[in-house]
Amino acid sequence: MLTRAALLESEQRQRHFAESQLAFSYRLLQTTTVDAAVEALLATIAENTPYDAGSVTLWTAEKPLRAEIVAAHRFALLTPLVEERQPIYLPDVRQEARWLPDTQPDAQEVRSVLLVPLLDDPQSEPFGYLSLKSYRPNAFSQPVVNNIVLLCNQTAAALRTVRLLEETRRRLSEVSVLAEMSAHLNRSYDLPETLRFVLDRVVSVISQGEKVSDIRAAIILRRPASNLLYLAVGHNLSNEEIERFNNRPYTVHEGTFARSIGKGEWVEIRDEAGVSQAIAEQFSQVAPRQLLDIPLSVGSETIGIISIDHVVRDPTTRQLLRAMSDLAGSAIQKTQVLAASQKQAAELVETYEHLQVMDQERDEFIQNITHDLKAPLTFIRGYAELMAEGAFGAITPEQSEALEVIQERTDAVNQLISNILTLKQVESHPLQEIPFNLDEVARKTVRNARMAARIAGLEISVPTEQTNVIVKGDAARMEQVFENLLSNSIKYSPEGGEISVSVGTRQDRAQVSVTDQGIGIPETEIENIWNRYYRVSGMSAKGSGLGLSNVRRIIEAHGGRIWVHSNGQGTTFTFEVPLYEGIRD
Repeated sequence: MLTRAALLESEQRQRHFAESQLAFSYRLLQTTTVDAAVEALLATIAENTPYDAGSVTLWTAEKPLRAEIVAAHRFALLTPLVEERQPIYLPDVRQEARWLPDTQPDAQEVRSVLLVPLLDDPQSEPFGYLSLKSYRPNAFSQPVVNNIVLLCNQTAAALRTVRLLEETRRRLSEVSVLAEMSAHLNRSYDLPETLRFVLDRVVSVISQGEKVSDIRAAIILRRPASNLLYLAVGHNLSNEEIERFNNRPYTVHEGTFARSIGKGEWVEIRDEAGVSQAIAEQFSQVAPRQLLDIPLSVGSETIGIISIDHVVRDPTTRQLLRAMSDLAGSAIQKTQVLAASQKQAAELVETYEHLQVMDQERDEFIQNITHDLKAPLTFIRGYAELMAEGAFGAITPEQSEALEVIQERTDAVNQLISNILTLKQVESHPLQEIPFNLDEVARKTVRNARMAARIAGLEISVPTEQTNVIVKGDAARMEQVFENLLSNSIKYSPEGGEISVSVGTRQDRAQVSVTDQGIGIPETEIENIWNRYYRVSGMSAKGSGLGLSNVRRIIEAHGGRIWVHSNGQGTTFTFEVPLYEGIRD
């Protein structure tokens, strides 16, 4: 009868366990957190097996299994538990030399101990282990141990699923944070706003991941092209602290800055004493108990750091912060460059407006001065001519020579004034857009220049037959081109020489050449003759240095180009301008 009753009782316990296990399985299916799975395990065991103390120890990245084994001496039990992956049952710890009661003091004396690894795969390392204690010896029978092992295996499988779920959630959270951050930083073009956003997001991530509050943090940047640092934005830092930091100022060679900014290293100091020794007085008034410096790097360059008074132990949060700092570094550099560009653009606009005012004032000055000079120069020239002709009495040969010099220099000043006015007209007044015959303009200018050429002992010819070379533009300005080129040829040609002007067409362009037999232009000087006020060195003839500059501007304003060829025994100026489309074939 006793045997039958014992069997019946065992059958009832197994039935009850089976029902509990089924309920436990459903409960695990609905579990989404590690804590919930552990609570379900301990509660289900308590329903089927009385025990006095129970706990579950889990190993994580922050609490690795091997470190746990080394850390406690009672792990003379844990070593075989992990290596053999089998439960360890001590029916009576008084009979076990491996049991060291001092390592885990209890209110009463422990007699029975059961350690079960949490395994979902016999070949893998355990997630942790279950520890059950009883104040009674022989508290756990072999069937009970077998049932508990089964529950632990189910729990381990659930823990793997939960951890995968948590990892997926973390990854989704990371992607969400990075996507939000990237989108915001791509829209932000204001440096202070960008810095504030970056610091707020970093503090938020650390606060949530590490479950801390009142974090003090700052973004410290390196000044462009300098080793000096400045605190750009702070979190839970007073204005006085920020000003004190920036008034110091600090360099990249001081304290932890030498590593974090100078070398681009992630700096973590976990103890207050270490912080006090390492920092460069950046928080000397209120030294942080911990310190984390996250480099803000762009490629191989570190532009600053995010400095925080709290280290990060969670590897997931650490990984997220690294990704955030990479995004932030690029965004901060972008906004820094943009801010510098905007500043330069504003300075350029201001300079341009100032130059416009100066240019207008210069134009007004030139207009006034040339107007004021022309009238007295006309009187000087007129009286010099009258005196040279004897209108005021007889003059000596020396006086006559002096009057000729006065007339020549007066003419030179008048020519300079004309050139200056021409230059201003070319720069500020639009060309007329009227078709005209370039050949006629050339011949007219040659006729006007023949008298001056004959006085100088020169001849001017137009060897080509008169023809229609129609171009569109400003005939008066084009006359100035011919006048300047012919004037130069007369000025620099020896007596007895000949000047030739040819006008023709080449494809869709009119081409004009003015050739003389003068002293020529040194090859090293040719590129400079088009510059304002430039005069070829070593030439005795005087001039304003504006004539050829005006010529080039007028030709280019007509859509053409001009060049020169000189071999030391003469010079040829050639220019081309587009033919008028109305007469093209």
